This record gives sequence, C-alpha cells and structure tokens, in this order.
Amino acid sequence: MPREILIIDDTPEDRAILRRYLQLETEYVNTFIEAENGEEGLQRYLEHAPDCVLLDYQMPDMDGVELLEALREASPFGIFPIVLLTGISSQSVALTAMKLGAQDYLIKGQAGPEEVSRAVRNAMDRTSMLTILDEQRRSLEAKNAELERRNAELDQFAYVASHDLKAPLRGIATIANWIQEDLGTQLTPEIANQLRRLSGRVSRMEGLIDGLLQYARVGRIVVQPERVDTGALVRETIDLLSAPPEFQFAIASGMPTFLTERLRLQQVFLNLIGNGVKHHHRPDGRITIGWEDLGTMSQFSVSDDGPGIEPQYHEKIFTIFQTLLARDKMENTGIGLSLVKKIVEEQWGRVTVESSPGEGTTFRFTWPKSPRKETHANVE
Repeated sequence: MPREILIIDDTPEDRAILRRYLQLETEYVNTFIEAENGEEGLQRYLEHAPDCVLLDYQMPDMDGVELLEALREASPFGIFPIVLLTGISSQSVALTAMKLGAQDYLIKGQAGPEEVSRAVRNAMDRTSMLTILDEQRRSLEAKNAELERRNAELDQFAYVASHDLKAPLRGIATIANWIQEDLGTQLTPEIANQLRRLSGRVSRMEGLIDGLLQYARVGRIVVQPERVDTGALVRETIDLLSAPPEFQFAIASGMPTFLTERLRLQQVFLNLIGNGVKHHHRPDGRITIGWEDLGTMSQFSVSDDGPGIEPQYHEKIFTIFQTLLARDKMENTGIGLSLVKKIVEEQWGRVTVESSPGEGTTFRFTWPKSPRKETHANVE
C-alpha cells in the first residue's frame, strides 16, 4: 500500500538520504513530499495530510518543537505519525518533543536505513492505535452524555408516572373507606371481606410502583458514602418493621463499622429481614442477623426458623415479579429479593440462599468495606 511521507528539512542532502533509505524498503511503496522550512512544511501538511512526517529540529524560521505544536493543532485528532530528526546535543529536546506528540526521534548521521524505516513504521502503527483509541474515547463520551440525558428523562418520567399512578389508587382507597363508613351496620361479612381485598390490592399496587422506582434507580442515583455502624443500622431497620410483639431478633456482637452507601445497605436488610417476618408461619418466629470478615468484604447473613423454601425455587425467588404464594393468599409485589440482588451486585457483592422445607431460610450477601469504586480498583 503506498505511503506518502513528508520530509521537512532545510538541508537538501539530508532529505535525499532519507528518501534513499525509505526507497530501499520492499514492503511499502513510498512517495515523498518535501519542504525546506517550517512554514512550507506546515503548508504541505495541510495540503496533503501525509501518512508520516520526518521533521528536522533545527531550521531557520522555527524550531522543531514550534512546528510540532502547529502540526498537532492542524491534526484532526491532535496525534499523528511524526519522527523528529535531531543532533546528538539535542536529545533532551527530542524527548520533550515526544511528550508533545512526536512518536520517535532519530539522531542525524547515526541512523541507517533500517533505523529510519523502523521508526517510520512504528510511528504509523502507534498513531493508528492512538487514533482508534481516541475515536473510541470520543464515541464513549458521546454515548455517556446521551445516557445521562436519557437517565434524566427516565427519572422525570418515573416521577410523573409514579405521581399519576398513585393518585387514582389513593382515590380508590378513599372511596372504599367511604363505602365502609356509609354502610355502617349494613356492612355484611362478605362486603367487608371484598373491601379488605380491595384495600390490599391498592396497597400492593402502591408497593409495586415504589419497588419499580427503587429497582430502576439502583446504580443511577449517586449516594454519598458515610460511616455506618451496621449493628445500629440493623436495629433501626427492625424498628421500621411491623413485626408481631412475640417475634424475636438476635443480632451478632461486634457488627462492623465502615464507609458505605447507607441507604443501599439498609434497603437490603429491610427486604431480607422483612421477608423473614412476612413469610413466617408463626407469630413467635426468630430471625438471626450475623456477619463474617472476608478481608476486603463483609459477609452478612439473615436466618429465620420459618417454613423454608424448596430447592427448585432458590433461583426463581431473585427474579423480578416472581412470588411463591398466590397473591390472593399474601399481598406481595415480587420485587423485594430482585431489588436485593441488583443492589448487592451493583456493590460488587453476591447474594445466595440456603433453605430446605421445614428447616428455615438463610440469606447471605457480601458487601465491600470501602466504597465500591475503591473495591473495584482493588479487584482489577
């Protein structure tokens, strides 16, 4: 494949030597453009956009570094294949020029045909790679900007949809309460049961909307890390649950304190502990919260002595909208455990379940001891 090479050198003899060296190559057919000063060299570069530039550092009108900066500004990507030609006493200048974009340098009078050809090939290969990487970086920046714009639109849509969907649900609940009040003593057990079922479905729909919003926002909403005492966080989470007074909770001693996203971790505990309470078959059940140090990660466990889960459902329960009981038996959105899985994996952790019928259930999940960016860097 023909290559067009621009030689910028104020010495005709040096230009002739470079032409002869590059004409000895059998792998490429080289054609040449020449310039005897910096101004002419810049003009030739703009006219021809050559495949490679051989640039003499010492010229009468401008030195090689000045011309290098001008060429870099003229290049569409700010990078291009260029080899600087310098004397022995100017090697430090050549190294400075390489920091400004030159791909290599040659010492005049010492570089032979092989060195010149190799420098040109390497400069072109390296520049091609840098150009590809630069194009990919720009493409990625454009895609990130578009993603941020769409995420902002999605957040706005989610807020509006949530408001517009919840408004009629609240209206339905209010009308149900009015009907119950208006009927008074005429309220039959069957009607009362239907109204309870209606209220339950309204509550489930509101929970479904809230759950979907939380699920959609995981990983997209920036949450500032803070120092969290996980033992205190678990106790606070238990207080938020409407557990029967007979229900017992046991929290392991020495629960860790570390810097993390408090809200995310509380969402995980709230879903796992709340799940154990909701699905327990006795009002006097027991849930144990434990932990284990795994180096850069902590592993937490939430165990109950409830009815347990059949092994064939262990993966299914983490799928969004999946429930094990019919919704007419228990109001459930089917989002809680899928939200847990998404949050934990977004933190570079993992959640698992161990359970058998009649033997209770244990959920385990790993969580980084430092904010996820630091943890990810350690993993890499």
